[in-house]
Amino acid sequence: MADQVPLIRTLTAGLPTSSSYKAVNAHDRNFTRGKLEQRLQEIDHCIERYLSAMATADRQPAEIAEARTTRLKQKMATLQARLDKLKHIQVQLEREPAGQISLTDPDARAMATSTSRGLVGYNVQTAVDTQHHLIVAHEVTNQGSDRRQLAKMAKDARQATHLQAIADRGYFHGEEVWACAEAGMVSLVSKQMTSAAKAEGAFRQSRLYI
Repeated sequence: MADQVPLIRTLTAGLPTSSSYKAVNAHDRNFTRGKLEQRLQEIDHCIERYLSAMATADRQPAEIAEARTTRLKQKMATLQARLDKLKHIQVQLEREPAGQISLTDPDARAMATSTSRGLVGYNVQTAVDTQHHLIVAHEVTNQGSDRRQLAKMAKDARQATHLQAIADRGYFHGEEVWACAEAGMVSLVSKQMTSAAKAEGAFRQSRLYI
């Protein structure tokens, strides 16, 4: 349909960009194998601590010991219910190829971001032409980084435009640039020059477009 619209058919450039959207899914309801294992270990340690407390409760006066034992049993019952729930999640997690599961929004995934905690949500990719600022392609992903998105977005956008892809340094990856070249597309991507010698003052940061 895009080829039937003269305005879109004459576009000459695409500009991929990304936006992160938080899902309706709290961090505590997103599980990876590592996070789940840590939760299971924490509950096991708590149960061991309560068992030890119950073993020494009989050293207290009878009334105090009975009240303390009752409270500890209630806490252990709560932990046991939580442990059973986590083991059920563990079974579900083993069937997930991505190695993580979100309970509220099943499609959401934990993504690495500039913050240490990351974000449970989506990375929405859009390609916009530089002349008329129209969205010519879009894609919803669960990848926190844009480094593997350039070639795919450029190919999708090429269906609507005669494409020259322009992107910021977040999209730079040698294989992606090469994939664009093999597909006959020109990509202008800022490459951040870095070096281990920067800390010693022997390297100055600069930009290079390739």
